[in-house]
Amino acid sequence: MAHNEDNGKAASAGEASTEAQKPDTKPDITPAQNVSSILFACNINAVRSAMAEAMVKSRFPGRIFTDSCGVAPGQPDGFAIAVMAEIELDLTSHQPKGFNDLDCDFYDVIISFSPEAHARAQDITRNIDCATIYWPVDNLAGLQGSREERLRAYRAVRDDIAGKLATYLPDDGADEKSGET
Repeated sequence: MAHNEDNGKAASAGEASTEAQKPDTKPDITPAQNVSSILFACNINAVRSAMAEAMVKSRFPGRIFTDSCGVAPGQPDGFAIAVMAEIELDLTSHQPKGFNDLDCDFYDVIISFSPEAHARAQDITRNIDCATIYWPVDNLAGLQGSREERLRAYRAVRDDIAGKLATYLPDDGADEKSGET
C-alpha cells in the first residue's frame, strides 16, 4: 500500500488564510481495501480529525485502529462536542495532540482534512509504507455568527465527514483484523 494520493485540491475560500480555494468537484473517494489502521489529521485536532476518529471508532469498534492529530494541537472545541453529542458520540474526553505525539509509522493510511496537515502527512510518510489521502473539509476556525449559525456549520462539517467515511469505509468492506480503538 505504499502510495500517496491527493483526493481533492484545497479547502474552502472563506477560511483561514493558509487554506486555498475549494475545488469545483468533490474528491474521488475510493473504498478502502484491507485498512486496519487510520490516522486522521487537520490543523489543531479539535474538530475535523477528532470527529472522524470518533465516527470510525463507533462504527468499527476493535476492527480499525484509529487516532487523530493536528499540525499544531489546539484546545477542545465546544461546538464540535455539541454536534457530535447530537449523534450520540462523546468528544468530551478528546485531548488534541500533534503529529509528534504519535508513532506515524504504524498506520496504513493518513487522511488529512487541511492542506497543512496533508503536507505534513506526505513529509512524514516519504520513506514508510503509508498512504496519504486529502479530503478537503471546511475549516471552521474563526467562524462568526450566532450560536445556531455556527452549530449549522459544524453539523455540515460533521455530515460531510460522515458521508466521506461511509464511502471510504463501507460496512461490508471493513477489515476483520483486530485493532484497538
